[in-house]
Amino acid sequence: MRMADYWELFRKAKSYYKGLWRIRCPDLDDREIIFGRRGFDHFLKKNNGRRPIADQIRRFNLLFSIYEIVAGGLVYRDANCYMSLLYEMDDGSRVKLVLIEFRDGTIHFVSIYEM
Repeated sequence: MRMADYWELFRKAKSYYKGLWRIRCPDLDDREIIFGRRGFDHFLKKNNGRRPIADQIRRFNLLFSIYEIVAGGLVYRDANCYMSLLYEMDDGSRVKLVLIEFRDGTIHFVSIYEM
């Protein structure tokens, strides 16, 4: 992918992400998942380092299926405040959304990736 194409995808993904804000999740009893700045930053960085461009592109492309994933995914809770929403795409690939529930009861998007 040319860098000009990457930056175009970056701009589209960022604009799309900003438009999400909150999505109701059926498997969370219609509670809202909040898509804040921290979640988008995770598309670009990991452990204070920059993600490889190829990894960013994969995650950006998954983002455009977010409504489908949230509507059809199944939630699995961890022992702590994190939970996962798993979804199988039409092509058989599996996608995982990582979410965190804060003490105030809000649920925030943390990450998305293909398993």
